[in-house]
Amino acid sequence: KKVLANRESKHVENDKSSLFLFGRTHSQLGKLVLAQLCKLKPPHLVKKLTRSNDIQPFEPDGTGLLESLARKSDCSLFAMATHSKKRPHNLILGRLFDFAVLDMIEFGVHQLLEPHQFKEISKLRPNLGSKPCLVFDGDDWDASSSTSVMKSLFLDFFRGETLDYIDVGSLDRVLVLTLDPLNTPDSSESLPRTIYLRQYYPKLMKNAATPKVPRVCLEEIGPRVELVSRRTRFASAALNREAYRQSKKGKERKVKNISKDDLFGDTVGRIHVGKQSLDSLVLAKPKGLRRSKGNSSGNALNDESSDEDNQEDDEESNED
Repeated sequence: KKVLANRESKHVENDKSSLFLFGRTHSQLGKLVLAQLCKLKPPHLVKKLTRSNDIQPFEPDGTGLLESLARKSDCSLFAMATHSKKRPHNLILGRLFDFAVLDMIEFGVHQLLEPHQFKEISKLRPNLGSKPCLVFDGDDWDASSSTSVMKSLFLDFFRGETLDYIDVGSLDRVLVLTLDPLNTPDSSESLPRTIYLRQYYPKLMKNAATPKVPRVCLEEIGPRVELVSRRTRFASAALNREAYRQSKKGKERKVKNISKDDLFGDTVGRIHVGKQSLDSLVLAKPKGLRRSKGNSSGNALNDESSDEDNQEDDEESNED
């Protein structure tokens, strides 16, 4: 029950494990590439199978055994090495959703240089399973749908554990994936693309211009792999929407007219006031225009006396 509960969908998913296996036939170069890719990932997120498996994932109904092995190993990523006369030194990278193949890309391995072939490897050795800094070099990564899916697949494969914070001082690996630009004006997605995978060690050197900020120098430590894309198999739009759907649990509901300041994190509210008319606005009268109680009574008596005088003048005029 605990195993089944751990495999159920969660609000925060588990870190993705990778399954490394061999096809029905494989070459020595493909075996070495798989071994180097295993070292680029944390050890607890790697499941390796040493036996050969009769799997042809690009054939119709050829992914059944692969999906079964991924379900048993609880892996959502896989890398498989195969070899044939038509497609020599073959490497297949893919990912699964709900233990069914989602995306899959086939590469041909053209070059491999292992870490021991570099001079600086004895001095510069990154920690095993450390989180790398991924750099995608090239302007064509987002130029087409195939290259964007390829970029997303590499990001899932090499990202490792999900961390809230990363100490920049402990960064000891930089993975650079360079996409070779097309020399022809035709931007067809069926053309093979060349990807260069390099691993560097960041060395902090003294900076004469700014002594407090060091100068970063990248020293290549291997492996160096050159891959050329071959066949691809991508998920449909409906399956992509289902796979990329995120849980709404734990998300803050947006309250109307209330926002947060990005700089200080203060809560800011907005109040809407209706249109005001100055004619109906009640204002306090100035003190100079007010009538005091004494002045008002005196004015009243003066008005009464003036009225009596006017009446007497009228009577006298009438007698005359």
